[in-house]
Amino acid sequence: MRRRKWKRWRKTKEMEVEDDIRKPVTMETEDVMEGKTLFIRGIPHDVDEEELSILMQQYGPIRYCRAVMDDVTGMCRGSAFVKYRDTASVQYCLESTSGSEGLWFHGNQLDITLALSKDEIKKVKKKKTSVESKDKRNLYLAKEGVILPDSEVAKDLTKHELAKRMRSFEERRRKLRNPFYFMSKNRLSVRNLPVNINEKKLRVLFKSHGGDNAFIKQVKLMRSKDKFDDKGLGKPLGFGFVEFTQHEPALRALRSLNNNPDIFGPHKRPMVEFAVEDTRALKLMNRRQQHQGAKSSDIQHTNKRVQWQLKCKAKRLRRRAAGKTSCEKNIKTLPVRIMEQPFVKKTIRQRKLQTEQRMKIRKRTKTSKSDLKTEKEFSNLVNQYRNRLFSQETRWFE
Repeated sequence: MRRRKWKRWRKTKEMEVEDDIRKPVTMETEDVMEGKTLFIRGIPHDVDEEELSILMQQYGPIRYCRAVMDDVTGMCRGSAFVKYRDTASVQYCLESTSGSEGLWFHGNQLDITLALSKDEIKKVKKKKTSVESKDKRNLYLAKEGVILPDSEVAKDLTKHELAKRMRSFEERRRKLRNPFYFMSKNRLSVRNLPVNINEKKLRVLFKSHGGDNAFIKQVKLMRSKDKFDDKGLGKPLGFGFVEFTQHEPALRALRSLNNNPDIFGPHKRPMVEFAVEDTRALKLMNRRQQHQGAKSSDIQHTNKRVQWQLKCKAKRLRRRAAGKTSCEKNIKTLPVRIMEQPFVKKTIRQRKLQTEQRMKIRKRTKTSKSDLKTEKEFSNLVNQYRNRLFSQETRWFE
């Protein structure tokens, strides 16, 4: 009898487990109110649910493990739900993964939290939007990526690295006292970089940790002006900036790369923070760009002939756009002169040279006229003497 009862109890339990597995993954209030369901972020898109369930079973027995799939692509959205059989294993999982090391899966650090109901999610979104609307300077991002000396993460850092991080945090706080400074949502400042890194490697690194939807707008690596490498470029100074097009990939990359010992080694952990921007500098930069664009578009020709040609061309284009040709309306079209050589304004030096050349030519012509006069006078004298000598009336030898 006991054996039969035990077999029936076992079958009922197996049926319950199968029913739980077949259930679709939805954030229903019954599931969430039990406090046994966890929500996991940072999962790769080609995740295998069996591997993830084996990883999460180290904290306790699991009822189901389901990844959130995209209907269009058919791939994982980067998140999953895991439901445990008891609340003790949930608390053990949260306590063990909240430390400095956390929980890693295929090179990604997992962000594990308790699953929320739909009403709670709406409340959280409302709070975020209200905070963001009130805080126009995004001051809440100043604490993102900060490691305090009393925290558990600070135990793995040296005194020098911890002092460097606290120095940068104090510098940000000092700057943000000025109302002209604000925290950028999409631009990250990166410090503690190795010497052998370049812009291309930095772009690939941040794009891989920002997710598939990450698009990087600009990567700027600060270089030395005195020391140069073999290619003639300045040697990198160990810090730079990476600008994303959206806020979510930037936040994901910051949380994944900041203080990560697997990137450059445990002795060279990257410092990733949101950059502090100055509104005055941004306004100046925008004005310069607008001024340069206006200069390039509004070039006025000094030559009158070119201006006349451009006006005629503009008239013809207007007539074509309106659908009125010169034949239809009997409008006399102006002839277009083809300019062989463009008109060039002469400098003062060129004018002086031209005047000097003209004066030299005039002097030459003057000397030639005087020579002609003397030649004529001499020829006249010779003719006179000849006439006297060879005249028929009187000859000197007779």
